[in-house]
Amino acid sequence: MADPKILIYVEDPGAANMTLGLPAALADAGVNTRLFAGGAAENYLNDLGEHPDPLPFPMKVTALLAGADPDVVVIGTAEDPNTPGFALAQAARDAGIPTVCLIDGPANPGWRLRGHGDDPLRHLTDWVFTPDVQTRQAFADLGVDGARLRIVGNPTFDKVLADAKGAMDVPDKQQRRDVFPEIDGDGPLVLFLTELSDGLDPAQFRRGPDYTLAGRGEHDGRTEIVLEEVLDALAEIAPDTRLALRLHPKTPANTYAGYENEVSALQSGGSALPALLAADLVVGLTTALLTDAAVLGKPVLSVIPRPAEAGWLLGGAGIVPQVSNRQDLKDALTQALNDPLAFMRDRSTGFLRLGAAGRIARAIAAIASGRTPAPDGLPPYDPPRLETARLVLAPFSDEYLSERYVGWLNDPEVVRYSE
Repeated sequence: MADPKILIYVEDPGAANMTLGLPAALADAGVNTRLFAGGAAENYLNDLGEHPDPLPFPMKVTALLAGADPDVVVIGTAEDPNTPGFALAQAARDAGIPTVCLIDGPANPGWRLRGHGDDPLRHLTDWVFTPDVQTRQAFADLGVDGARLRIVGNPTFDKVLADAKGAMDVPDKQQRRDVFPEIDGDGPLVLFLTELSDGLDPAQFRRGPDYTLAGRGEHDGRTEIVLEEVLDALAEIAPDTRLALRLHPKTPANTYAGYENEVSALQSGGSALPALLAADLVVGLTTALLTDAAVLGKPVLSVIPRPAEAGWLLGGAGIVPQVSNRQDLKDALTQALNDPLAFMRDRSTGFLRLGAAGRIARAIAAIASGRTPAPDGLPPYDPPRLETARLVLAPFSDEYLSERYVGWLNDPEVVRYSE
């Protein structure tokens, strides 16, 4: 039997994160893959070393399917309701080809598969892969049958750890000099991660009556409001702190020109990893980069303009500390800058699901072979995987046999009570 063939299309950076390391993992599973990217995802993935194929122009869905002859079509969601991903998935279903949608996080579940119209599941695929329990539940609440949902994790966490190997041994101050040479002095460095102030449902990203943060009153965008709150809080509690901006991949460079006298550095493009490692504290709203920074062991803080956004953060509840009012923001910044270890120990809970690319690859390979993927992509079916918000009980598999794990087994302090 010929090796299965998979066609993947993504166009937004969040969806692209779900494909990091996936072609290699699929190759290990004996699957041939064509990864196509459009929009911001093309440059984003190239910067991260994945090198997708650009969509042919003009793009004809039927020709693309005929050329790739896939056994499974995989798409990611996008902010554009006219994304070619929806047409591609529909054409695949019409041709009897199984379809999978990769969901990168819990935000805006009702808009992810909507396209045009009022049906939030208009473009529902045969299978929906989610990164965590929270996101799976959000789609189940929309009416997606649990039998077609799988929790697979997010490959970005493994990518972050792999890319940071070695770099994490470089002292923060040296990282800071290398990444932000324009910032002098030894005061604390806060990295602020910007986001777009629009999206699938633009009204959700603008000031509303439920906002508990107000900013300075000149802007209605959620990112600008939070940035102003952070700048003002730092000016009051830690005036020697420097703040650098890391721009979202879709953000024009001049978006924050009005803050140039308050911002010490601005960075965009390429990997965000060096900037995350250089910072003493990483602050943002609900971007996945906050969770990446937590994976790296950095102090992190999510500042949201209204409590309703607490569920938008990737990775599930508790991993990244959150605040949504001015006094809590000041208190959190004070503790994070003065005692970062205690700050994360006291305020961070939850767990991260690693090994996602392999888990996604196994599930896709099963679908391509006409089999039902295991409950969350992990073999075997028995014993089942049990999961709560703070605990995962999973079958032991080869993916856990890392050098780090073997090192624990050989550490007398770790195993001194084992029998």
